[in-house]
Amino acid sequence: MKSLLDIRNISIHFKGDHEKVNVVHDISLQVNPGEIVGIVGESGCGKSVTSMSILRLLGRNAEVKGEIFFDGRNLLEISEKEMRKLRGNGISMIFQEPMTSLNPLHTIGKQIGEPLLRHRNMSKSDRKSRVLKLLNEVGIPRAEEIYEEFPHQLSGGMRQRVMIAVALACDPALIIADEPTTALDVTIQAQILELMKNISRQHQTSILFITHDLGVVAEMCDRVIVMYAGQIVEHADVAALFRKPKHPYTVGLLNSIPDMAADKERLVPIKGHVPSLRNMPSGCRFFERCDHAMDICRQEPRMFADGTHECRCWLHADEEGRP
Repeated sequence: MKSLLDIRNISIHFKGDHEKVNVVHDISLQVNPGEIVGIVGESGCGKSVTSMSILRLLGRNAEVKGEIFFDGRNLLEISEKEMRKLRGNGISMIFQEPMTSLNPLHTIGKQIGEPLLRHRNMSKSDRKSRVLKLLNEVGIPRAEEIYEEFPHQLSGGMRQRVMIAVALACDPALIIADEPTTALDVTIQAQILELMKNISRQHQTSILFITHDLGVVAEMCDRVIVMYAGQIVEHADVAALFRKPKHPYTVGLLNSIPDMAADKERLVPIKGHVPSLRNMPSGCRFFERCDHAMDICRQEPRMFADGTHECRCWLHADEEGRP
């Protein structure tokens, strides 16, 4: 199957007054049509920066090297005019906090209808019909009334549904969701996740789902990519990752999840701290926190593949090529 999104060897630097800081190093990933792929990792690992680079939304001090192909076109080579045609049309993004993404001065109807005006040049009446249909589709009641209301009049869950409606307006092939349920309580979070899964199934929309929550990954995703300190350290389908995690960092993440069924009395934290981006250790970036560290770990490991399960760890170097 041909990938819809194909990121090849992306590295991202931010230029300061006296130095360049490498925040993402040699990232490669693919998203296939109709697939939900999760990127998981703790804060600062490079998840959001990677997602923002796809739509070229990083600041001028960002330097992106590599290739990002969407539907066969390298997004790093097209003009800004072409990129504007793509944003909100072929690729949409759902941000973490809708109150900072929605304009407080414009009605809900106007904001959902803006992509339809920009990319579809719809008439006012056609836009309203489409917006009302979208509001119903994302489970917002009183669509006619909500159409005329402002963001501050809605609850957090309703605002997030509005953001999903904005993302869906032009039937994009890919939605990038950057921790869209972080600020919501668990009941509303479950509703939003179920809504997004249904949308993906009904519209065959691909979703790149950014999160720090492995529980959300288990609920949402077909495949999962684990990031640590600006690198991908593990990649597998969701069932394989939860059944047999390979990278010590992934194992640590799973061990730190509360488990009522297992009657865990205490969580098992990952020792130490994430290394500074300005002082990244040579070799394996997890070396100083790893219980399985060996001398060879002072050399940087590449991704070793065991079938479709990939892991950046010397512990699994002898598994490569195993069926």
